[in-house]
Amino acid sequence: MKNLAGLLKKGGFRLTKWLSNSHGVVESIPESERAMSVKNLDFGNAPIERALGVQWCVSSDTFGFSIVVKDRPATRRGILSVVSSVYDTLGFIFPFILSAKILLQDLCWEKLNWDDKIPDEDLQRWKSWLETLLKLEQFSVDRCLKPPDFGEVISSQLHYFSDASEVAYGAVVYLRLVKASGVFHCSFVIGKSRLSPLKPVTIPRLELSAAVLSIRLDRMILEEIKVAVDESVYWTDSTCVLRYIENEEKRFQTFVANRVAAIREQSLLSKWRYVETKLNPADDASRGMTVEAITESNRWRRGPDFLWQNKENWPKRPSVMDQDTEDHCAPEVKKATFVSPSHSAIVEIDKLFDRFSSWFQLKKFVAWMLRYKSQLRYAVAKRKRGEVCSSIVKDRLTI
Repeated sequence: MKNLAGLLKKGGFRLTKWLSNSHGVVESIPESERAMSVKNLDFGNAPIERALGVQWCVSSDTFGFSIVVKDRPATRRGILSVVSSVYDTLGFIFPFILSAKILLQDLCWEKLNWDDKIPDEDLQRWKSWLETLLKLEQFSVDRCLKPPDFGEVISSQLHYFSDASEVAYGAVVYLRLVKASGVFHCSFVIGKSRLSPLKPVTIPRLELSAAVLSIRLDRMILEEIKVAVDESVYWTDSTCVLRYIENEEKRFQTFVANRVAAIREQSLLSKWRYVETKLNPADDASRGMTVEAITESNRWRRGPDFLWQNKENWPKRPSVMDQDTEDHCAPEVKKATFVSPSHSAIVEIDKLFDRFSSWFQLKKFVAWMLRYKSQLRYAVAKRKRGEVCSSIVKDRLTI
């Protein structure tokens, strides 16, 4: 604190309103530089500070929420205003907010204008959600990822869980700490939930999008977290996603291919594991939770029970995944074909590639084919304009 204040003082900046959950730190700060809530060092009154929409209870060192329900009309604009006022940067209560976002999406489906009154059925859903909103003030979660009395950490892992449903997909992250005595502790790091697109998308594709969300969270967390992380482990309850990631032979449709490439580029295949739906905390991010469920101690806040146990007790890969995968991947397999210019026979592109013994020769062949295609297009365009084709292209066109 002193080093930071001295550094900024050189540039003419004065840091003030200091606050800490440590008596020793607060006592070292001049009273004029302290936050108003700790002017008299009375921690018994549980001073509470607000940062980015989240409340910090200094004495218990926990995060919570202070909810003020705004009086807004029951329209799309009014509902969006109330939902947006609950600012949750780390996703502590995303499963509860999800139901309100689903309502907003349903109103979009009904093509209501921003200030139109919503139908009675949707109005009842909205009033029911508002009535439970104030109960979020009962929610609290430890600020520190490591318990004060935990001791020396010998291993730390980030565990990413992803899941999708017809209405949403999401991911949640936990930090798993292990100390020498074999005691485990899991802490909630961050959660993300996104609505499914208005355009219908298959569940396997949404599951794959959720897996990509885990990858993006990993990249962000590793840049920001101050804890030394030994490894990142990814969990999904979708066998289709695991088959896509492990695929080494088939060529998928563009949607799947791009996301599989992103996953394989930023993670190791050996770090992807299977978890049953009933054990997957990300299921709460994709389906939502009631305010009563989210304020209680549950797997969303503390992680699944198996993370608090030895690795031998973790979920095992289902044996069915070691069987033939043809039927599961077939809908997304790209049926690549090549049409010969001399006849209408269709040749599988894999067989065509087998004719070349080196990557250079294959590239050279493709380059010549692309050049020939451009010449054909150019000749056709000239013919349509009534111009004369070059002799080489003209001869080829008459074959």
